[in-house]
Amino acid sequence: MKAASALLLFLSTSGSLATSLLSADIARCLHKIHHKVFLPGHTGYDQARFNWNDRLSEVSPAVIVRPTSTHDVALAVRCASKTNLKVVARSGGHDYEGYGLGGEDGKMVVDLVNMHETKFDDNNRTVSVEAGQLVGRLLHFLWKERNVGLPHGSEPEIGVGGHTLGGGYGLYSRLHGLMLDRVESMEVVTATGDVVVASKKKNKDLFWALLGAGHSSYGIVTKFQFRYFHAPNKFPVFSLTYPTSAGNFSDVLIGVQEWFASNPPREVTGIFHILPGGAIRVSGTILTGNPTKQKQLFQEIIEKLPKTSLITNQKMTLPESFLYFATNGPHMAVDDLAKTQRRSVKSYFKAKSGYLVKPVTKEVADKVYDIMKSVDNQAFIMFDMQGGQVGRHSTHATSFVHRNTISSIQIGVFNATRLPWLHEIYNTLHPDFPQGYQNYVDNDEKDWKKIYYGDNFDRLVHIKNKYDPKNVFQFARSIPLH
Repeated sequence: MKAASALLLFLSTSGSLATSLLSADIARCLHKIHHKVFLPGHTGYDQARFNWNDRLSEVSPAVIVRPTSTHDVALAVRCASKTNLKVVARSGGHDYEGYGLGGEDGKMVVDLVNMHETKFDDNNRTVSVEAGQLVGRLLHFLWKERNVGLPHGSEPEIGVGGHTLGGGYGLYSRLHGLMLDRVESMEVVTATGDVVVASKKKNKDLFWALLGAGHSSYGIVTKFQFRYFHAPNKFPVFSLTYPTSAGNFSDVLIGVQEWFASNPPREVTGIFHILPGGAIRVSGTILTGNPTKQKQLFQEIIEKLPKTSLITNQKMTLPESFLYFATNGPHMAVDDLAKTQRRSVKSYFKAKSGYLVKPVTKEVADKVYDIMKSVDNQAFIMFDMQGGQVGRHSTHATSFVHRNTISSIQIGVFNATRLPWLHEIYNTLHPDFPQGYQNYVDNDEKDWKKIYYGDNFDRLVHIKNKYDPKNVFQFARSIPLH
């Protein structure tokens, strides 16, 4: 009791914001949690609230808690619930709109940066991963220990928690599904501070909701149990580049999309970029260790895609292929992945997303070329092939609704002066994609409930009312109570 009183006295000198928000209940709760707690005006607070995206305004959470255990998370949530503080969870801090810090002042941020334990469960042939683990470190551990993998994305500093709960698409998803498709169970701290297990057998409705809409809406997932896959030692990584002009751009663009729409064998992944000036590059992987099948599938790709002489095909390991596609991959060695940290340097970024259910028309393709031909390397358009194992699940199997599509699209800019271009290209393509990827969250999107969650939204609201009726977990794009 003396220690709690001393903490209250300490808090009373730290400024009116901290004093007004942190009651005796919070002080006692903070005293019991043996880890770092960051308050406005105190050492480490500004570093703890760092956001890499230079586009976003600075946000001032009421408190940032960095737990080291699920027990700590539960104590923090109980504390916030008693004093009407809204809570958000932060995994890797990679989200595009800064919602991991609440998106506005005055929230409790439960930052899972210190919760990254990863270990195998040999009895169940799964791997247990805490939600604060980063994708780069996870990949390195899985490969070095067992030559196995998970179908995550290709940016090392992405947090496993947010990435998985919003879908988790990656290079190997057409063969092995999304990250959320590999989840066997989750350890979850609910709005009351209780710790529960969500799986296909326990708390099934919560399990369903978290897999696709789990970003700080129903609870804080502290640990996942994943089914991993065994990867070939080496497999082909290919690329085809198409210099284009006004005369052939639409033919190439539509030809590549028709290849996507044909739903190639699941072992094949395709990504295509529209490069500055309008050139197109198609790249991907053939995830099989069988040399005969590697040659057969590569030949099918060459035959089905538009013709070009600019072709590469090289064999890589799983981590080598990951680095090949990662933004900073060419500057990293495989063992550097074990040392992956969150982004610590500011840079500007704004993105929009969508899903195509059919190839764009020639009219749209021609408009895209007219817009792209004058842009520089401060902007990009990227299409990721869908289908395969991603499309084998029903749109209602989990809350992730984006199953029956041919490709996802991400459009991004690295400079504020390119925003007019971003909006122009998005408005050109937008009529063709009625869905958007919640992991590429866009604060400008007014119809976000429909484009992110489709006809699963009403059920998500119902489950929200069951597990978080006081709306403890809340930010601008969380599932609301009504």
